[in-house]
Amino acid sequence: MLTLPYLQRQKAKVERREALINLLVHADYAESQASLILHSPEGYNFRNPGDSRVSVSDLFLGDRSEPRNLDLVRMFRFIGLADEGGTGMPKIIRAWRQLGFQLPKIDVGTERYEFEIRLRHAHLIAVEDRSWLRSLRRHWTEPEQLALVIARHEGEIDNLRLRTITGLHSADVTKVLGSLRTHGFLQIIGGGRNARYELSASSLEPTATIPSHNVIGNTTRPRPIKDRIARQLTIAGLEGLSFRDLTRRLRDKSSEELRGVLNEMLSSGSVIAVVPQSQRKGASKRYTLSSRNVE
Repeated sequence: MLTLPYLQRQKAKVERREALINLLVHADYAESQASLILHSPEGYNFRNPGDSRVSVSDLFLGDRSEPRNLDLVRMFRFIGLADEGGTGMPKIIRAWRQLGFQLPKIDVGTERYEFEIRLRHAHLIAVEDRSWLRSLRRHWTEPEQLALVIARHEGEIDNLRLRTITGLHSADVTKVLGSLRTHGFLQIIGGGRNARYELSASSLEPTATIPSHNVIGNTTRPRPIKDRIARQLTIAGLEGLSFRDLTRRLRDKSSEELRGVLNEMLSSGSVIAVVPQSQRKGASKRYTLSSRNVE
């Protein structure tokens, strides 16, 4: 069991309070299921009936908030326990990360009509990742560490992803990614707003066992589209991704090309299409990896 220092325990209490308030103001009290708070040595789970009314990206960035129970929001705000709409979730995410833990896991209720936040006592940057960073022989800032570790495990990093995790302004994130590229640790794919970054060959050399790319000599060859789609669906987890989400994440590929490969994956059974249980009109189909492809 992980034992936190006193100051970390006090900070964690604040984030648990924020998660509890989030649970109460967003729960659908017309449902028969109870809201639950589960505590274990691994961390905390906050679960309430009712799916999220906004996307995961909006939750992380705080761009939108649509609480079900406005009277509860007003009550908590009156006693100083609720922020302006949309700022509560980014505060939880930012503070949990500042404690050194992995980002909260969020299930917005794509498959089940319930919302869940999991706050795990798992360090954001693992010991093995720290060893890898040291092997690159450079003194890293925290945003640089996060950019490289994400690119290492997820295959790529972009401005929005790093901004979500660090809370930095877009211009500051651009400087971080640009510096890593200038020093030869990242290589760019695409350009402008569509720019994404992958680890360069020199960064991959100490980590040849990680199959993020196909390495040939001193260059890296991006993975096939199927592999890239599978990786993005793995990252999305149970929430899945809509086709529009995929086109945004794989912006260097045309919609026609992505549609063709996705249809092949659907036909082979490696990907399944999920229709959200939400009763809202116009809910788009989402795609997830089939259970046989999830470890």
